[in-house]
Amino acid sequence: MISNHDQNEIQNVADQVRKLGGVARAYKCDVSDLHQVQSVTARVQQEVGDVSILFNNAGIVNLKPFNELEPAEIQRTFSVNTLAHFWTLRQFLPRMIELGRGHVAAMSSVCGILGGPYTTDYSASKHAVIGMMKALEEELHFVGKGDIIHFTSICPTIVNTGFVHHPYTRFPEILPILHPKKVAKDAVHAVLTNQRMAVVPSWLGYLIPIFRLFPDEVFIMFQRFLDQAAYPNDSVCTKLH
Repeated sequence: MISNHDQNEIQNVADQVRKLGGVARAYKCDVSDLHQVQSVTARVQQEVGDVSILFNNAGIVNLKPFNELEPAEIQRTFSVNTLAHFWTLRQFLPRMIELGRGHVAAMSSVCGILGGPYTTDYSASKHAVIGMMKALEEELHFVGKGDIIHFTSICPTIVNTGFVHHPYTRFPEILPILHPKKVAKDAVHAVLTNQRMAVVPSWLGYLIPIFRLFPDEVFIMFQRFLDQAAYPNDSVCTKLH
């Protein structure tokens, strides 16, 4: 569900766009609910027209030890973080293919590449997003449509959106807790330049493939040396650091 605060924030963004001279419409939708996605899609197509850029950005995180995750929490994580991408793509992608143009951007995470403590459900859901985007790109290429639809996966480190109350980073100067505006700017740039995957910060995106060339133990040591993570509570932070 979208809270009144979130609803106001959505409207505020639309108002800011209008103040800058743009045209904006705000729609309320639980993207994990296929029926709501279908209903809102119909409204968008009627009131706005064809959609040529789809950005799947919704996400939630629990930050709990694996054994403490409730089944309902796991299901909700995948409903919002993964299945919602399928529901929106099913509505908008066919029309993009008909028009012969389109771009799909999906918010994944560095956790979808590396994994992290207390994020088993979250990391798995973000791994799934990357896999879905790669598979879908290959599927369209196989049927001769690969040159008309572009796919971009955005993989930031921890973003200061309020979901993570106790983020930790060992090297804040080079691996900071990211501001949402930084991630948004890099995401837009990635779409405009047709990047398949954009890691934020970008330097990490260059280092990860290099360290992948080494044995797994070296890669894991590199990841643990950087030591950026989110923790469920202050006691865990104190214990580990």
